[in-house]
Amino acid sequence: MHTDTRGQKFCLLLEGPAEEAPARKAKAARRRSDSPPLDPLEITEGVSYLVAATGKRPRLRRKPGKSADEAFVLEPVWTTQPPQLLMLTMNGEAALVNGAPAPPVALLRQKDMVQFGSASDCVAHVTIYNEPYVGPPPADVIGKTCPVCLATITSDDTARVYVCHHCRTPLHLEGEEAPPERRRECALVSPNCYYCGLPVVLEKGYTYRPEL
Repeated sequence: MHTDTRGQKFCLLLEGPAEEAPARKAKAARRRSDSPPLDPLEITEGVSYLVAATGKRPRLRRKPGKSADEAFVLEPVWTTQPPQLLMLTMNGEAALVNGAPAPPVALLRQKDMVQFGSASDCVAHVTIYNEPYVGPPPADVIGKTCPVCLATITSDDTARVYVCHHCRTPLHLEGEEAPPERRRECALVSPNCYYCGLPVVLEKGYTYRPEL
């Protein structure tokens, strides 16, 4: 699973009749310790086009095709709190969100359940995959101030920071490589970012997984 530079990515966890997957894909899925018991459909940044053909699993394309089955447009919206997934319904198709008919333009949130038109036998659970950044300070945060200890972030060899996936605020999270008398663990002081208020996420994985 690859995330964008913000360390987050919207995903649809698909529940429904399974299609036979190639052997190498199934083997790779078994190796992933964080793989959910549902098929993940990863939504990349920008606009994606969803294919929802009768009797088949929904699929995503980066560019629009000629098929009338590609009746749904998806785009992540990170500027809202919480983040939302824009869904545009086209070609006269219909979708259900949490069992109710969706309008032509809808904003989906985590935990929403979506059934796409003719692929209504498959339920898509909306979630976010997190892969936080913890490591040496990236170039764009060097010189910024940690809001907890008020110290300036430097490129010191022992420096280790957590970077908020939303506002890029750096917080010290130094490990055993730092001397005990200098060790700062500012990211552990509060469950939320001091700047934007969003949760501090220190472990990779899905924010939400439905219990089946």
